[in-house]
Amino acid sequence: MALAGTFGVTLAGVAGQLVEIEADVSAGIPGLSFTGLPDKSVLESRDRMRAALVNSGIAWPNHKITLAQSLRTCRTCSLPSMSRFLPTV
Repeated sequence: MALAGTFGVTLAGVAGQLVEIEADVSAGIPGLSFTGLPDKSVLESRDRMRAALVNSGIAWPNHKITLAQSLRTCRTCSLPSMSRFLPTV
């Protein structure tokens, strides 16, 4: 159905690293899945993302949602923590 992308920032110590985030909304069993660099803090953000959309007046889509994350500078590195997504305009 839809494919979109944005950039976010993750913290590795005190340094920020640019993360590329792609979202795909497609037909299938409704749910939210992560690929790429998910750690526990990202997996726990499912409820926060849903609450943010619903509280913004946007209906949660009844479709399969896949979020793919990759480091912009080093695609084969792993992240210690993905803390906060900062959308770009």
